[in-house]
Amino acid sequence: MKCAKYLLAASAAAAAVGLLWKTKEVSQGVRAGLGSCAAVIIPSLFPFMILAGLIAATQAGAVLSRAVSGFTRRVIGMPENLGAVLLMSFVGGFPVGARMLSDMLARREIDRETAERALCCCVNAGPSFLISAVGAGMLGSRAAGLALLGAQVLSSLAVGA
Repeated sequence: MKCAKYLLAASAAAAAVGLLWKTKEVSQGVRAGLGSCAAVIIPSLFPFMILAGLIAATQAGAVLSRAVSGFTRRVIGMPENLGAVLLMSFVGGFPVGARMLSDMLARREIDRETAERALCCCVNAGPSFLISAVGAGMLGSRAAGLALLGAQVLSSLAVGA
């Protein structure tokens, strides 16, 4: 155990030296990452985060949850009021589901154990990312992106069941 602590400390020190040694490259990488975030990630997530907040704060969440309550309760064995969270996490990706669960937990609509279990179903990439960025962009096939989306949805539901 003591050896592991020293190894971790040495690794952290080596990383710090590397960051200081390659300042120009690190700065370029940070700029590129922030540029990608500003150009792609924030614009794609922001509308879903706003929508998730509105759904959570209004009766829209209850309406969506009721629409899929049978599936939520019978198939994956979760409380009916989590239907909207699951739907929005499949559409908007992980941050949306996590945000909605956090809001429900803060309002005491669900307990911590339920939130933790539901979060396992909400760890998803958004469809636009999987189909466009990964499927079409990286793999050169929208069909591959759709297949990944289907696999992701099925695995998320299996984890929650």
